[in-house]
Amino acid sequence: VSLLTGILFGIMPALRASSENLAKDLSPSRKTTGSKASVRLRSALVVGQVGLSLVLLVGSGMLIRSFARQSSSHPGFDPRHVLTGMIDLPEDRYPNADRCNQFLEALKAEIEALPGVSSMSYISHLPVLHPFSDLAAWASDAPPALLAEREMAYRRAVLPGYFQTLRIPILAGRDFTSADLYSKTPLMIVSQHMAKSLFPGRNPLGQHVMLDQENGAVACEVVGVVGDVAIRTFGEAPARAMYIPNRGNGGGGFVIRTTVDPESILQSVRKRVAARDRGLAIENLRSFEKRLARSMAPQKVSAITLSLFSAVALLLASLGLYGVLSYLVKLRTREIGIRTALGAQMGQVVWEITKHGLVLTAFGMGIGVLGSLALGRILASQLYKVSPADPLSMALGSLTLGFVAMVATLVPALQAARVNPVVALRDE
Repeated sequence: VSLLTGILFGIMPALRASSENLAKDLSPSRKTTGSKASVRLRSALVVGQVGLSLVLLVGSGMLIRSFARQSSSHPGFDPRHVLTGMIDLPEDRYPNADRCNQFLEALKAEIEALPGVSSMSYISHLPVLHPFSDLAAWASDAPPALLAEREMAYRRAVLPGYFQTLRIPILAGRDFTSADLYSKTPLMIVSQHMAKSLFPGRNPLGQHVMLDQENGAVACEVVGVVGDVAIRTFGEAPARAMYIPNRGNGGGGFVIRTTVDPESILQSVRKRVAARDRGLAIENLRSFEKRLARSMAPQKVSAITLSLFSAVALLLASLGLYGVLSYLVKLRTREIGIRTALGAQMGQVVWEITKHGLVLTAFGMGIGVLGSLALGRILASQLYKVSPADPLSMALGSLTLGFVAMVATLVPALQAARVNPVVALRDE
């Protein structure tokens, strides 16, 4: 594209130059202000550059503000001083839920005995990092009329102490106990949003939630309500989430709250796991905060990338504006010299050139505002608590572009004011 652009915009002026009338150019009465078509074309290009710059400035502003708000939003849990990791329990050595829970509870007791560890627990799907596993769920006394009307909820299998470890508040009822892991009675803890959704105006404790499973719907008794947490990403709307005692086998994630740097106990944790079962693999053993920061990398990269594009576009627009006005000053050197000789003041000359630049900037910014509104709609799905027509981003983008345009306009305007009328007329 760069090569073709260079060839195209190199051939166009070459063709124009080859078709000029040399006799007319050498005539003493030739024009020195350039053709109207030439000036209009250059002006139109500058207007387009200014408009595109504003679009990118406003777009990057919206993404940066959205990322900042999303990063600072509370996810409903506390990831600070928490070590996380994934552990896989193979079926040949852990064929059922009881064997899995026995291993996990024994490991939990050993790790909690380590210096600097305050608590440990386990969950089948870590929040934000593993936004999977949703099943249809409904109140037992309000079944949906149609299968298509069944709403989904995120299911999470946990060990006792999970909510304490991540500092998720228990709003009503209780946490699971060790006995619940081996009980045959289906129990459930629901999020605040799910409790309000399934049991509006009622006490959810003691109610039953029907959980759609492969072998048919199962009624689970609600024993607790906990605060809403981010399931898919930071800053999302509250999601329906349900927690059940861990009764599955396979893999999941553990969370360890520490009073020291979480990654300072990495080797101790690995040794405890190896002492229990040397064949187990632990993956992604690192600070929860670092893993969450990495999960937000796409939004951060989008904001930074668009900011870089907007900076380059702003530079190009300022160079284009400066180039067009400088060229205009050069073409009007004789005219400016005559005006100065007839008594035109420096301020009048500066305003004449500046006014032309401001008009081009105003047209470009008008186009840019319309383009920004269109871009906002495209970015709407990536914005968090930022309007697609964000007035602050519009204002900041316009002020930045206006300042740069003013500087790019004043430089050639001041050059025009310093034109020596004697030299200008002698050169002509």
